[in-house]
Amino acid sequence: VKKNVIVDKKRLQKIKDRAVKARGLGQKFVFDEEGNAKSLYELQSFDEFIREKPLQDRQHEYFEKTGALMKKEDLLDKKRQKDLQQTKKKERKRKEKLVRQEAEGNSVGVTLGGGSENDEDEEPEFDEPEFENDFEKEVEDFDYPLKSSKRHRPDDANEDLEDFALALLSHD
Repeated sequence: VKKNVIVDKKRLQKIKDRAVKARGLGQKFVFDEEGNAKSLYELQSFDEFIREKPLQDRQHEYFEKTGALMKKEDLLDKKRQKDLQQTKKKERKRKEKLVRQEAEGNSVGVTLGGGSENDEDEEPEFDEPEFENDFEKEVEDFDYPLKSSKRHRPDDANEDLEDFALALLSHD
């Protein structure tokens, strides 16, 4: 008489493990022309393995093969590193040049027209006009009118524009 036994996960796993051990490991067979079963996975004995090729020869071949691959990878890594350093150096030089130009007061500008092959036909470089600090502060501090909204009446915006225009004209 069997009783209803509750089998939890741990007991079920133990039952499966016992069943697998009882059956043994799975084996695959290949049948030859005569119908004889031959194991698909056959391991050589250590003596047969050494008779085919000595361990030192196998080791030497392995080191040559992996050494060549490692040298190739090292060369690629060195090239990548060199390229990275060159790009960093170029970027650093560019930044230093910009800082140097700002310190000298020269601004980076665009030269219009094609560069002539003759050095005699050099075009003059024009600097941007410099304004007095007070005027620049007035322009920066001036509250520009935003889009007209319910808070700003059109009259206020016109007055602001008029004040700005008067500030510009009075600076001459």
